[in-house]
Amino acid sequence: VENFERHVFVEGTSACEEFNNTSITLCPSESVTFEIYPHWDTAVVVWEFQANDPANESDPPSTFIAQANEITVTEPGFYTAYIYHQVTQLCSTTVEIAVIDLAFDLSENGNVGSEDILIFLTDFGCQESCDIDFNNDGATTVLDLLSLLVSYGEGC
Repeated sequence: VENFERHVFVEGTSACEEFNNTSITLCPSESVTFEIYPHWDTAVVVWEFQANDPANESDPPSTFIAQANEITVTEPGFYTAYIYHQVTQLCSTTVEIAVIDLAFDLSENGNVGSEDILIFLTDFGCQESCDIDFNNDGATTVLDLLSLLVSYGEGC
């Protein structure tokens, strides 16, 4: 430390502790921006991406995204920020991004609702080569309707 400046580092504090790593669910085409601003100028933030849970050691390694304090993401997966000071990794934090699956949004309006039930009913009773067959059994039946009803009200 030059000029007898004093720097106090409190044990137990971290550049990562203020980062909210709660899982985030996005609608298709939405994005989210992550920011990490460590408390010292010489810190470096490195972001990596992994499609599957990093806790599963058999998955492929993560991919470098950027060296930046903030990133904007749209793809589902696990995003990890590593905080470095010089060449020493100080901490890391990971957040999971999921994207809502709107497979039952037959009207493609961003919500599963009454329009989707009406569209479903036009194919109800089909026995082969059906346009709507959520459970892939070859027919549009009550089982498909039940799947649709479970998702009723979901949307962006």
